[in-house]
Amino acid sequence: MSKKALVVIDIQNDITKNYKEIIDNVNTAIDCALNNDMQIVYIKHYN
Repeated sequence: MSKKALVVIDIQNDITKNYKEIIDNVNTAIDCALNNDMQIVYIKHYN
């Protein structure tokens, strides 16, 4: 049996001018993962 997970890695809103579109896509992916009972892993980089 295979298991799937969504990994969200270090989302930053100052990396690109199009961050709102990127955040919308990430939120859509998170909603999809939640609706399909997938694990979601959030990773944040600390410098």
